[in-house]
Amino acid sequence: PDLTMSGFSSFNRSVVSDAFQGAIAAQYIYDVLGVRSIATIHDGSPYTQGLAEAAGKSFEALGGKVVAAEAVTPTDVDMKPVLTSIGTKKPCVLYFPVFVASSAQIMRQAPEIADLKAKLVKAEVDRSALTALLRYNYIPEPYSIFQGIRKLPPATLLAWGGGPERPE
Repeated sequence: PDLTMSGFSSFNRSVVSDAFQGAIAAQYIYDVLGVRSIATIHDGSPYTQGLAEAAGKSFEALGGKVVAAEAVTPTDVDMKPVLTSIGTKKPCVLYFPVFVASSAQIMRQAPEIADLKAKLVKAEVDRSALTALLRYNYIPEPYSIFQGIRKLPPATLLAWGGGPERPE
């Protein structure tokens, strides 16, 4: 958002602003998933912090409640204290737009937190995507690291409105 509001007459972006991404995530969580409480985690980087804050602000504007807004550092290995604290607040969704290392630790340790167990969706790692990641240092679309979850191609808009999502 800072760049967008900086007063430049023009600039080029490769992705939309954090404010827009956060608002879309919040709208999806609130409208499509029907969730009314979330907890957010960021890793202190400007990108993840901006995204988590924008999603939280937009979620509250829709009528939802952010029960926890936490931060970790990218080098943290033990996420249990943060996850335990969040679990006591009973969020319906844990929103953590963090980078790979922190994300992996959160996803690995969250099932060990009793108050979060019922909230988790089990996702199996797609071994062919993992092989691609190790070989090419990225996962080609439409694959993601998880089985059954696909990425949208570049310049695709995901639209929804009272029904199933559809790429356009």
